[in-house]
Amino acid sequence: MRATGRDWMAIAEKAATMIGDPAQGEKETALDAASAELKVSPKSLRSYLVARGFVELLEESARVQAMAMPAAAVEVIARWQRHDPKGALCAIDMYARGQHTVRSLLAAEAAARPPRSGLGGRRLELVYRDEIEGRLGELQPVWPRSSRPLYFSDDKTAALPNPSGKADLVRPLRYRKEGPAVGKSGCAIIIVGPYTAVELYKRRAADWCLRALGLTYFHDHVALVLPGSVARRAFIAVLETAKVPQLRITLLRDPGRRKWENFCRRSRRR
Repeated sequence: MRATGRDWMAIAEKAATMIGDPAQGEKETALDAASAELKVSPKSLRSYLVARGFVELLEESARVQAMAMPAAAVEVIARWQRHDPKGALCAIDMYARGQHTVRSLLAAEAAARPPRSGLGGRRLELVYRDEIEGRLGELQPVWPRSSRPLYFSDDKTAALPNPSGKADLVRPLRYRKEGPAVGKSGCAIIIVGPYTAVELYKRRAADWCLRALGLTYFHDHVALVLPGSVARRAFIAVLETAKVPQLRITLLRDPGRRKWENFCRRSRRR
């Protein structure tokens, strides 16, 4: 479940104290240590820290409104403020009035950006993760060949604990749509990338597969999600070489491949 308001701010305050002022080159190590201690994924913790830094700069009335928002929404507005401060403050007020969601904020912030600013990095991850989280039921298994269909709840309130902090999502897993949940620790879902350059999937396949292998020590099952069939042979080659615990890892593809490729092409033209 996504932290909101004082929940994410409390976590960010603790993390900021734990991380302190690390030496050059040690910030990521300190952040990983804090995320493990606080049982929050590194992605989420970065989001909380960005949101915290932004909220501290706001005037009292806007700060109160922002504190009641999810960290993901505040992070979007923090980026918005860099190129359109007035628009960002207006967005806070609109969210408080129920006129925005995280998804609509992402779209509005993208529309407000100067030409050729592009869509990439953390912003691209947020857009794709939000999209995938709402349609987990559409994902299709591609490896191993004998893998059974996996059924996840699209309900975000069904999230399970993420003790390692290395999973993007953790959901109850079922092998039948209306069947009982399998195991107690659920399925850790890793969303690969996303990248606008296809060669990055091939180059980083081993790193993603090693992350999936590590998560089998924390969860009953692990799912790696690829946008479409991109570079799946590279991932399958790594998984088949490794001594993968039988039926513990599944490689899934997002069937909306063409939609995703078109989205990436549009982002590069912005």
